Amino acid sequence: MADEEQDATRRQNPRAGRRLFGRRRGSDDTVLITSAKKSRLTDWRHRRHVYAALQLSRIPLFIIAVMIYGWLHNPALAAFVAVISLPLPWVAVLLANDPGEAQEKGVPKVYKPALVREQRAREMQALAARSSRAALGSAPDSPQTGTHRDTPEIINADEENPHR
Repeated sequence: MADEEQDATRRQNPRAGRRLFGRRRGSDDTVLITSAKKSRLTDWRHRRHVYAALQLSRIPLFIIAVMIYGWLHNPALAAFVAVISLPLPWVAVLLANDPGEAQEKGVPKVYKPALVREQRAREMQALAARSSRAALGSAPDSPQTGTHRDTPEIINADEENPHR
C-alpha cells in the first residue's frame, strides 16, 4: 500500500524524495526561527567556500580580459577587467581570516566541571563495555557498570584537602 502511494507521488513529481549531491531540493523556503549564532564549523565552511570562489574567479577574469582585448580591441576595458582581478587574493585572505560572529560582551563563558565529569564517566563506561564485548567475542549487548579502576580519578578543587 505504501509503495503504491510512493509510486503515485513519483508519477506526479518525478523528483520527489530524491537528493542531489546530498542536499534536498526545495529547501530554499527554510525559515530561521532562532536567534542562535551559527556554529564555528558552519562559519568556517562558509569562509572556506568564499575563499575558494574568490581565488578561482581570478583566472577566468584574466581570460575574459584577454578575450576582450582580442575580440573588441579595447585595451581600456581589458585593463579594467584585469585590474578588478588583482585585489581578489588579498580580499579572499581577509575574508577567510575573519574571526566570525563576535561574542556579546558581558556574557561570561561558563564551564561546568560536574557536567564534564559526568560526560567523561559515560564515555569511559561505553568504552569499557565495547572493549569487554570485543574480548568476549561479540557477546549480546548488556549494560555494564564500570568498576573503580575503569573510572578516572576526580580531583575537585572545591573540597578542602583532607591531608593537610
